[in-house]
Amino acid sequence: MDTVLQIRGLKKSYELGHLRTPALRGVDLTIERGEFTALVGPSGSGKTTLLNIAGCLDVPDEGRVLLAGEEVQNLKSGRRAEIRGRNIGFVFQTFNLIPVLTARENVEYPLILGGHYKRADSGERRRLKKRSVELLKELGLEEYINRRPEDMSAGQRQRVAIARSLVTEPAIILADEPTANVDNKTGAEIMNLLTAMNERHGATFLFATHDPLVMAFCRRIVTLTDGRISDDKKQAGGGGR
Repeated sequence: MDTVLQIRGLKKSYELGHLRTPALRGVDLTIERGEFTALVGPSGSGKTTLLNIAGCLDVPDEGRVLLAGEEVQNLKSGRRAEIRGRNIGFVFQTFNLIPVLTARENVEYPLILGGHYKRADSGERRRLKKRSVELLKELGLEEYINRRPEDMSAGQRQRVAIARSLVTEPAIILADEPTANVDNKTGAEIMNLLTAMNERHGATFLFATHDPLVMAFCRRIVTLTDGRISDDKKQAGGGGR
């Protein structure tokens, strides 16, 4: 299998007043292409910090981060943003959709922001525009393509966010509590859709979650405790309930 994300000896601390609080205390983690992995642990265990560093949103104090084969921890912020736009998709618990844009425009936004349209020829631009619409249809949002987020339910907004995370065909998709703002039934529907995206498109997912529902769908569970990986195990099957 191809290695998508490789983390070695990762350490990160934060200043809180006069105190320096460790968030990560030497983490090693490898994610292979096509994995469907949950990063779990109590609040304060370091899940969000690890996800932010993996997503090129933050930098470690020590350690190495290789994303799609490129070492990123020492790069300048502009270069990290470029790599982030090309290689990473994000699904947030608060959806982070732009209210004034339609579903299609929200999905296309990473293509504009990351310069994908600018670099593409006319044929590739047509393919990318078509992909935006096809993803929305695949996620059951054909009737909502030209609607704005205010006209959608929470579950429909999260589906738009999922389509947005997939549109650039990223190396990895990082999902921070993707079921936090939906009910259990909608959460199960979302996880079924993400599982289908994983199986159909080979998309690689790393979730940070407290939700047992998300964990039930994942095939690998990595547990963080006090900034260290305390357990890393494969689950037979996965795929939820």
